Amino acid sequence: MYTHVLAQSLMLLARLREEERQNLPGSLSAAMQAAELLTSLAATHPEVFAAHLRAALEQWAHVLDLLHRTREAGEVRRRLKGMDGGPA
Repeated sequence: MYTHVLAQSLMLLARLREEERQNLPGSLSAAMQAAELLTSLAATHPEVFAAHLRAALEQWAHVLDLLHRTREAGEVRRRLKGMDGGPA
């Protein structure tokens, strides 16, 4: 019932940690968890949650870049392209 609130809170935590360059692994974990929660919500209500899922995936990829995990960041970005109807 409050899954979307938890996901939004995780996104804010991820952004805060990333912006302060503190605890990037914690930021990564929060962004990943937010994306996981929003994936199921976007599957059932894309008109409401697709944009939130996109933001979570973008944050996830950005933190991966900061951690120099470019291969994994590329995988997340391919998932984003798949959301646009492009090749996944």
